[in-house]
Amino acid sequence: MIDVIKKNKKLILITWFFMILIVVVVLITHNKSELKVIDKVELTSGRRSYEEKEEGAWNLTKTAKWVEFRKARIEFNFDSIANETVNFNHVSTSGYSYSNYDNLLVIDTSDNMNEEKIDEIKSAVKDFISHKIEKDKYNCIGVIIYNKDAEIISNLTNNKDELINKIDSITYSGGSNYYKAFKSVEEILKSYDGESSGINVLFITGGYPNMDTPLEVGEYAILKDKYSFIKIKGIQYELGDEVLEPIEKISDSQYVANMTNLGDILNEASSNTNYFKKVEIIDYIHDDFKVESEDDIKPSIGSIKLENENGKQKVIWTIPSDTLRTGKKVNLTIDAILQESAYDKEYVITNDKEEITVKLPDEDAETQKTTIRPTLKYASKVVYNGNSPSDCEISNVPSVKYYGALEPVNIEDEAVCTGYNFKKWYTDKNINYVNKDTFVMPDEDIEFTGTWTKFSLSKSMKGEVNDSTGVNDSTGVSVLLSKANNANITNYENGNKGEMYVFNHPATEQTPALTDYRYIGDEPNNYVYFNCTDDTDNSTCEVWRIIGTFDVERTDPSDSTKTITETRMKLVRGSDFVTTMKWDDRDGEWLGSGINDWNGSYMNTYLNGDYYASLSSTAQSQIDDAIYYLGGRTYDSTSNY
Repeated sequence: MIDVIKKNKKLILITWFFMILIVVVVLITHNKSELKVIDKVELTSGRRSYEEKEEGAWNLTKTAKWVEFRKARIEFNFDSIANETVNFNHVSTSGYSYSNYDNLLVIDTSDNMNEEKIDEIKSAVKDFISHKIEKDKYNCIGVIIYNKDAEIISNLTNNKDELINKIDSITYSGGSNYYKAFKSVEEILKSYDGESSGINVLFITGGYPNMDTPLEVGEYAILKDKYSFIKIKGIQYELGDEVLEPIEKISDSQYVANMTNLGDILNEASSNTNYFKKVEIIDYIHDDFKVESEDDIKPSIGSIKLENENGKQKVIWTIPSDTLRTGKKVNLTIDAILQESAYDKEYVITNDKEEITVKLPDEDAETQKTTIRPTLKYASKVVYNGNSPSDCEISNVPSVKYYGALEPVNIEDEAVCTGYNFKKWYTDKNINYVNKDTFVMPDEDIEFTGTWTKFSLSKSMKGEVNDSTGVNDSTGVSVLLSKANNANITNYENGNKGEMYVFNHPATEQTPALTDYRYIGDEPNNYVYFNCTDDTDNSTCEVWRIIGTFDVERTDPSDSTKTITETRMKLVRGSDFVTTMKWDDRDGEWLGSGINDWNGSYMNTYLNGDYYASLSSTAQSQIDDAIYYLGGRTYDSTSNY
């Protein structure tokens, strides 16, 4: 009985051991399978629905992406729904109730302006008027212009066409008198019903006041004291990025504008949305990454701190009270470097957790947190599929290799298949090539497939298309030379169309005597396929016509001290160059015909620019530099020669 109990205990222990082992293995496998790309994390307000666009609702989006090899960029985008300040409630006779701020534009038309500046003001103001009145038909706008004097060119009205006509009539001249501009503002305010609505005074200036100054400072104080329903907003136009002291002294808030953003600034200044009392975002960087310094953290607004908490990097982004309006977007970016300890990982994590605290006026602060971690794919594999033709045994196929995202990758050597020419490694993925042999690794697996052509060239003397991309030069040359005759081009007659012609070029100080042969006429003697995207489908190829052969002198590859003469084929693409492309499509100086100038010709530009750049690396490698004896002559539109 004791032995049985001992055996049973042993069996129980072994069983528990394997159960624990299975659970551990399952947990490890489960955690590994859960790791996937998470490139966006969101936090949103709980009190108000951002999705339903409730006023004051906010949303924080955090994204991560690779920007360099082993460098990631984490970006925070904070957005909110405008939360309007409601101080005045106007009820129309129809019972329509709304909060209302009218807008009074005070525009500098002094010599601070020039034609370009004033034209941009007029354009931006007209757009502003159209937008405001179309958005709210009860919104009224007035216009004052000022230089050495001031003039009310339009009292408060919602007549859009009348306002735009007034703006079109604006010109500029004379000095700049802020004081008289404010006196005109007071004239309008005297008859304004401040119990039911308020006014934004949008004071646009292109320079310092130079008349009756500093009386404008006292007048500003009087206006603010007598008319509590106004907000005076100074818009500094084309005066740099620092707000000038004279503008600070006569406005409640200040805006910096230029010719590019004036329209946006007018819309922002006319808004009466609340400011946030607090926005603070705290983010913890994962151990896979490191932020090297605060210089790698860039906020569009507010301040940042980079701290260490229990061995973790912590980034704190603070937007001070009353600096960020509701409804305005802001962002922050963090550049982080992948740590060596993570080099062998397939997936890497950029951040551990984050929290955001937001406070609106007259409300308690709201805090939201998340532990969802942005995750990027780092290591991806490059696979080479030899794609062996059925009648050969392939060798030298590269093995699978892993690379990091955005790592430069050298394409492996060509595979070998007896009787076939290796064309290129092809992939249908959209990858960024540095050159024909190098590409930038994306954050996904890449498979290259080998493409092949057979070594052959069919002889065809009846205009038939060859059945192969591979070109055997000696065969092509012999076919063409067999058709050559000894006629000279100067003896060319229409009756000899369809023949080959021989041309002898005497020796010069630069070149030896050379010979070439050309086909001239309408019925080509030989074609080849070129630049195929799929070597198994001729319809994917370009059809090129062999028009002749020529001799070219070049350095002997086996002995650089010697020169050799090679005979090569000359081809032209049948679909374009024979029918539609011209040697030189510019107007000439003689009888309106084209000039015989290869350097400026359309064909030369196309051949050596757009077309060559569009070719595959394999097709480019089949093209070589050579001296061309073009034998050009003036084009005669009557005879077409």
